[in-house]
Amino acid sequence: MTEKKTFIINGRHVFAGFVVFFGIIIGVNIVFITMANKSFPGETVEDPYEKGVHFNDTLGERAIAAELGWKITYSLVPAQGGSNQFVVKVIDADGPVDGLDIDLAVMWATARQADTQLRLIPAGNGIYRGRLAANGLPNATMSFTGLVVRSSDDARMTFAGRL
Repeated sequence: MTEKKTFIINGRHVFAGFVVFFGIIIGVNIVFITMANKSFPGETVEDPYEKGVHFNDTLGERAIAAELGWKITYSLVPAQGGSNQFVVKVIDADGPVDGLDIDLAVMWATARQADTQLRLIPAGNGIYRGRLAANGLPNATMSFTGLVVRSSDDARMTFAGRL
């Protein structure tokens, strides 16, 4: 009768197991990194370096807004035809502020194709409105970084927020 040879783990088996184990881990990581980078590259604004260089301008604009006592409230309200209106109200120490030009950049971090620019139209009593198409609103948190308010005396303020 032939004797059955017993299996013994040697250095080659350990090395092969080590290579296979880490090969699987690295392969899965590569797949996940590729999928994550394709779905969201991580950049939420164009030209982040230039925006960072000019951040002191933004701080200066915010200081002017604080000096003028401007307070801005915003909301998204349903409108006719299934669309929505972005409503901004601007007040200062003297009451509602009329006669402003307000532009808005609406952005979704997870749905960049739905980003839009909007000019708000004065509705009186410090209220400004702009219509957003219903089909352009993803079911996600909306952020806006480009709420730019300009007054007739060239005061310019930039506000940001989330809805």
